[in-house]
Amino acid sequence: MAKIARALDREPLRIVMPDLIGLGLSDKPWSPRFHTLENHAEHVGALCDELGLSGVILGVQDWGGPIGLLAFADAKRKKTLAGLVVLNTAVGPPRPDSRPRNFIASRGCRSFPNSPSVCWISAELARLRAGRSRFDQGDVSRAYRWPLRRITENAAPLALARMVPDSVAHESVAGLVRCAA
Repeated sequence: MAKIARALDREPLRIVMPDLIGLGLSDKPWSPRFHTLENHAEHVGALCDELGLSGVILGVQDWGGPIGLLAFADAKRKKTLAGLVVLNTAVGPPRPDSRPRNFIASRGCRSFPNSPSVCWISAELARLRAGRSRFDQGDVSRAYRWPLRRITENAAPLALARMVPDSVAHESVAGLVRCAA
């Protein structure tokens, strides 16, 4: 998204790119109960309301997809939408026969509700297994790691992983159904 924003830099647009609560340079709430699809959508929606946005072209990716779509699912905000750009995200609930993958299904993701160290350790192990990527080098690597440099600031990444449905009964499914609608 940052590359897209840079490419549009000279256009007569207002670009708003908020960090999700708990990620980037935002506040880092510790409680896993804070990090639900509905709570994140409500915060994004409240920001949009506060800014008085209209003619919105909503660009979303990863968890920003369900969060952004759910934020704009209410009738008032839906009227402010002029378009959608949806990249690399889910916009609906899992199929009944789908299975969660790797970390999402692991005990490390679903256990230890107050332990961001599990997320940090699991992320480091996944990174080591995957080998080095272009994101593991220099300034780009430091920029990605900087907001999560303290182990106590890793509650959100673990909570976001837990927001991924591991069954059709998962608490995120109701919000994902609204996103699809």
